Amino acid sequence: MAAKGPLETIVKPLPGLTSWAGGKRNLARRLGDRIDADKHRVYVEPFAGAGHVFFARTRRRPVEIINDANGELVNVWRCWRRHPEELLKVILSVPFARQEFDRLMSIEPDQLTDLERAGRLLFLQRARFGGRLDNRCWSMGTTSRARTPERWRKRLGEAAERLASVVIENRDFAWVIQRFDTPETLFYLDPPYWGAEDAYGRGCFGPADFERLRAALGRLKGRFLMSLNDTPEVRSIFAAFRIETIETSWSSRKPGDQAVTELLISGVRT
Repeated sequence: MAAKGPLETIVKPLPGLTSWAGGKRNLARRLGDRIDADKHRVYVEPFAGAGHVFFARTRRRPVEIINDANGELVNVWRCWRRHPEELLKVILSVPFARQEFDRLMSIEPDQLTDLERAGRLLFLQRARFGGRLDNRCWSMGTTSRARTPERWRKRLGEAAERLASVVIENRDFAWVIQRFDTPETLFYLDPPYWGAEDAYGRGCFGPADFERLRAALGRLKGRFLMSLNDTPEVRSIFAAFRIETIETSWSSRKPGDQAVTELLISGVRT
């Protein structure tokens, strides 16, 4: 699926859609710069999450694909792209309050329309710590996360425009890797952290999937860059590839807190 036309188009970097576990907010700019420097025509994120790295890039490629196994999150991507004004109305209709958090937590998403589901997830992700889907408690502190209608409208509009030509999938990561792999493809992968898989949605990814991921990456025609937490298990599983360390923070409130080392794993055989 080699694409024709210019290799890249300059675009404005944007914030991710919402808070998300392991969302790479504190690493996004550095990862985006590295991805921008690579010459590729097809860009694929099999674990797109909230899109912090996707939106941090300043080079739009001729073909771009984002995927996530979490159907509720994919619904947010699609509603944000196709119905930004309608989604804004849903967001602004919900008071940012603990009672509303409890009410929305008690509702099954399949009882709602697509727009209501998207608004529900965006509200819950702003109101619980670290964007962890396994956190069912209101965790607001003294810093408000409410946004004005003007800020929401600007953010929704800019992201919707950026997503206009992007392919959005809700598939297993291995299917996405096989389907969109070409010699001109760069994959950025941000799989669930080792030992914290349920924080991204129960059943979306498990420990055995790391072995499947390693096998899929070992068959690539294209290239990849992957970020993961630094554990002995991760280092062992992906030992066949180039492994680098990078310092970052896992804090969702104050950059610089909870300094940690993460791994950047790339598709260069050692």
